[in-house]
Amino acid sequence: MATARPQSGPAEKEFLIIDFRRFDLGLTLGAGVSYPLGPGRMMFDLRTTMGLLSIHKESDHPYTNFALMFLFSYVFGGRQAPGAEPRIIERELADPR
Repeated sequence: MATARPQSGPAEKEFLIIDFRRFDLGLTLGAGVSYPLGPGRMMFDLRTTMGLLSIHKESDHPYTNFALMFLFSYVFGGRQAPGAEPRIIERELADPR
């Protein structure tokens, strides 16, 4: 049987892993910007995810999940893949007369 202990505090605050919920409902928010740089584009993105439900089943204190993410990326070239160019299809339309 597995247990989890808080990093600080007395040992009697052990929780059994079975006391935790297997499902959480959350909300994710984020924003990003993109700048041309050289032959490609530089992008920055900031996101946060907040758990809306307490993950511990029988606790008076709401234990919720929280994550903060910072993403940095660079897109090389910015050209389309070969064969992905838009095609113009020409058709002769039948004369409706």
